[in-house]
Amino acid sequence: MSGIIGSAGSKSGVIGAGHDAVAGFRVHRLTTFTITSDALGIVTWESGGVLYDIDGSFSYSTGKFTAKKAGKYFAQGKLMVGLDNTTKFASMAIHKNGENLGGVYNSQISSSCSGNSGAAGSTIFDLAAGDWIALYAGSSYGWSGATTYGDSSGNATYFSAIKIS
Repeated sequence: MSGIIGSAGSKSGVIGAGHDAVAGFRVHRLTTFTITSDALGIVTWESGGVLYDIDGSFSYSTGKFTAKKAGKYFAQGKLMVGLDNTTKFASMAIHKNGENLGGVYNSQISSSCSGNSGAAGSTIFDLAAGDWIALYAGSSYGWSGATTYGDSSGNATYFSAIKIS
């Protein structure tokens, strides 16, 4: 079967071709949570929200993916934020070893809106074995209280990464 890593570690197809092993994860929030701080903090995840964890490197309780293998990784994250007719700003960023990897992605939630809005971002970066990444969320500009949504489909609030080389 193309693209499958065999139980003995042999590879076929495109997935894993050109580098020593595939590593990665995808996790999503199943339930809502409220952003209560202006400072960015690590998003934690429910155990049932881990869709895949290829090499067992993701901890849902800490919200961290710790690389077992060095390489170049692609990561993406998204927060789905509910609008409740008050102005709020939701922010998310992907951090490596606690340091921002290149920007905070903001979503302004206007007092005249209803429905949902999102903040999303992606990046490519190098990880050494033992480095970790996490999705951080917060509320910028002094307005906290944004409700971030989860759902069973995995499309509302999620975080994922994959080793690409």
